[in-house]
Amino acid sequence: MPDTYNFLLASIVESSEDAILSMDFDGIVTSWNTGSEKMFGYSSKEIMGKSIYSIYPTGKESEFDEIIAKLKKNERIEHFETERKRKDGSLIYVSLSISPINNEKGNIVGIAKIIRDISGQKRASAYARSLIEASLDPLVTISAKGKVTDVNEATVKITGVQRENLIGSDFSDYFTEPKKAREGYERVFKEGFVADYPLSIRNSSGQITDVLYNASVYKDDKGNVLGVFAAARDITERKKVEKLQAEQTDTKEKLQAEQTDTKEKLQAEYTLAKEKLQLEYTDAKEKRQAEQTLAKEIRQAEQTLAKETRQAEQTLAKEVSEKLKGVAKDEFSAMITHELNTPLVPILGYCKMLKTSMLGKIDQEQLEAIEVIEKNAKRLEALIADIMDVRKLDLNQLKFRIDDLSLDEFFSNLDSDYGKVLENKKCQFTTNPYAKNLVIKTDKSRLRQVFDNLIGNAIKFVPENKGKIETGCMKENNSLVFYVRDNGIGISQEKQKELFQKFYQIDTSERRSIGGTGLGLAISKGIVEKLGGTISVESDGKTGTTFYMKFLS
Repeated sequence: MPDTYNFLLASIVESSEDAILSMDFDGIVTSWNTGSEKMFGYSSKEIMGKSIYSIYPTGKESEFDEIIAKLKKNERIEHFETERKRKDGSLIYVSLSISPINNEKGNIVGIAKIIRDISGQKRASAYARSLIEASLDPLVTISAKGKVTDVNEATVKITGVQRENLIGSDFSDYFTEPKKAREGYERVFKEGFVADYPLSIRNSSGQITDVLYNASVYKDDKGNVLGVFAAARDITERKKVEKLQAEQTDTKEKLQAEQTDTKEKLQAEYTLAKEKLQLEYTDAKEKRQAEQTLAKEIRQAEQTLAKETRQAEQTLAKEVSEKLKGVAKDEFSAMITHELNTPLVPILGYCKMLKTSMLGKIDQEQLEAIEVIEKNAKRLEALIADIMDVRKLDLNQLKFRIDDLSLDEFFSNLDSDYGKVLENKKCQFTTNPYAKNLVIKTDKSRLRQVFDNLIGNAIKFVPENKGKIETGCMKENNSLVFYVRDNGIGISQEKQKELFQKFYQIDTSERRSIGGTGLGLAISKGIVEKLGGTISVESDGKTGTTFYMKFLS
């Protein structure tokens, strides 16, 4: 009977998909099942009698000592999540269950481990989180007690409160009507969902944002309600349009009422004059002439009134139309960038999952097709980002953060990011800061955005295999001048005049070989001017181009 039991137990261990192994207190492997071979790539022959550190990533070795300390106290370790290393050097996320091995006398003689690969779960969790963070709408989860349990970055921006302070706080505290906010999420728990629930969020700075909330409960795998998931849509621009439309309707109705009053007044005056004529004139001929004269004057007065009313309505309609046009344009820009960006997130996410074989293996031809999809999706993503930046510049809403910037570090990062990549394309990239240890005050991310735009343009136009791109800065009187210089095809004097306009393309033919949105230089000009500088271009139209950005030092 014991032999049969031991045989069954060994068969179960060998057939398990999980890695099941044992070792002594020095970390020497004493057993290694088939699941271990599949998971880590080491055969039993390769690993038996060797140190368990073979599957420990660098920096994780101290975990072994912690595990030994707990096991010597006769404690089990359940579902301990960490990383381990395969034979090929790749890392996997695992969940460990560890227990001591006792002999007949109860003494601990070894360690047993069950290891489960949870890499797929970790990737899926990270992907789901990236979709939530990519949303432009504020997203939040709420407990049954009305406490915030999680938020995305859009919620942090709209409230002005850091994520760690939001989590655990009362959801209703961030609205102009806390009672109405509480009634909203209580209704979700009661009915399962709410749609287009109107609230107004108060930012920590005092700014009010009107939103519509859509929310529903979410449950665990057993159907138990865990909390509420809520998404807010900013309707500030929509309210502006509705207000203008209401003002237009009110003004039109007022004009119509005034016109009616004037017409009635004229009719009353006509009746009174007619009655007066009947009393004052007995001569039929004089009476008819007087009536004709009065009727003519009344018709002229009515025509004059109608003309003036039409002119007033046209003037009002034109003024309101101009106001609506500006607001509608802003709302359309905000709406179109949001709606275009929303489907891009899952497209790029699925491209990544397909390329990493998360959804099954693909052949080389399929991989190349996915890379084409991903490349074009990223181009569209860049276009949307440019449109949003241009809109923010137009509305004076592009945010800047002025801080200390080390130019040594700035140009070192440029060299690191572009040098090796362009070297592989046989394009020479150099940086030339004029002085060491120089620190300036600026917005480093916006300055880097300008350099990325200019360097990106230069890469498109330099000659293949012989390209040269130089970046640097120099002192000029009381100014600090940054520059990006290339040996490309150059820009003619005529085209330089319109170079910084929105959507301007140097080559406007239908078959132009160089891509781009025509917004990069317009955005760069807007950023440089907001930082207190000027941007200019220098080229003879044949032998290269240099862009200069000048700031007072």
